[in-house]
Formats: sequence, structure tokens, C-alpha cells
Amino acid sequence: MASHFSDIGFNADSDEEIMSLLRQAAQEGQPVESTNGHYLFWSPEEGIQLWLQVDPEGTVIGFNPHLAGKGRIRAALTEEQPEPDMTMEGGFHAWADPSGESPDTGAYPFLFDMPDYDRYRGHLALPQTVNTQIAAFAHELYSFADEDAYASFQRENDLRFTPESFVSSGLLIASEAKTEERPEATAVFTGRVLETERRTNPTSGRPFYHLHVRTLGGTFDVAADPDIIQGEPVPGGIVQGSFWLSGRIIDS
Repeated sequence: MASHFSDIGFNADSDEEIMSLLRQAAQEGQPVESTNGHYLFWSPEEGIQLWLQVDPEGTVIGFNPHLAGKGRIRAALTEEQPEPDMTMEGGFHAWADPSGESPDTGAYPFLFDMPDYDRYRGHLALPQTVNTQIAAFAHELYSFADEDAYASFQRENDLRFTPESFVSSGLLIASEAKTEERPEATAVFTGRVLETERRTNPTSGRPFYHLHVRTLGGTFDVAADPDIIQGEPVPGGIVQGSFWLSGRIIDS
């Protein structure tokens, strides 16, 4: 079954597989200090990352995957988005690629989760513009060889998204539902494929796709389980899908 973990080639279809994965990450991971405990950061190559959350008593209380890559989004962070009842988990509300000093000069607002959120929680003066690397973990992904193929798909399905478009689906759903619950860090976007690589997770031998994709506001690192991709991703082509966004603050 496809998941955020299979998007980067991990076997995590059962509790036994998840526990085995966590044991390996705990044994081989490197400690990274944070406010409310520490993380165990494990990266078995190919850009794959797993971040375990460890409380002051040494108990693993959560974990999240990430995929490092070339993607870059200049983001104006406006608000922290902590996960209720989970002290080391959360993310940020942000505006993508602001053109002026005000955050809302950005291309759109969006949310992203952070695998190392507790390192920044309460430590950033907001609003603040930073460089981010954001991995988009695919829930579904459609691939098109070129703009003509994409335009044909749009006509057949009565859709009207440009080849570089972005919808903050998590924010939109929360707004329409008028809920006070924390919105999900999800998005629907269309973009141009700059690079594509079929990689192999070295711990499982399971393949996954890593795509460098340009869309409105910047570039993303798309992670995708081959089983959920419709069509073949190619450089110069177009992809469209729905995603969970995991981001990290970077220096450049």
C-alpha cells in the first residue's frame, strides 16, 4: 500500500515493518538537540531521511520521513503550526516567494510540516523570510510527456490548471469546513519536470521516484511510489498531483 514511507522506498505496510524500521533508525541515527528533547536523524543515502522524536526520558514519541534535494522555495514564515498534544511535531504557515517586505506579496499561502520543528519552535521572530527545501510526498501523480498531452488531459476532464499552478488544499479544506483544527500540510500542484530519477532505497531494495519540479513559487522535490504514478515522468514533461509537504529551513 502506498504511503509517505513507500514514496521514499521504505517497507512500512505493517506494524512489524514499521517497528523494524524504527529500530534501525534508532540504532544508526545521529542525535540532534531540540527544545523538548532530541531527534535521531537517520539518512541511509539517496536523500532519504527519517527523523525520530525522543522525549527527555528517552522515549520515541513520533517520527517523520523527509527527502533532501535541490528544491528551493523562498518562504515568508508567518505563523507556527504546532501539532496539538505533540510537543516536537508541527510546521509553519508561509507565503511562497514574496516580492516585497510584506509576506502577503507572495504567490500564495501554504502550510508545510517540519521533521525537525522543535529546533525552531518559539525561536524565530515572525514574520521572517527564509530559504526552504520542501519535499512533496505524492498521494497521487499524473505524468505527461509534454504540454500537448497535458492540455489534452485537461480538456478530457474539464480542468483549467496552468502548467505551473499551486493550490493549498489543506488551507482551502479548513476554510470551507470552518474548523479550528490544525489544517493539513497538503497541496495540489502542477509543474514542469526539471529532472527525474528512479532511485533505490538501500535498506529495502525498493524503488521510488525523485523528481525536481518547478511550479508557481519555486521548485519542489517530489517523492513518489512507482505504484501510484500514472504515466512516465520525463524531463521536460508535466506532472500534476496531490501531496503532503515536508520542509526544512536551509542556508541557501
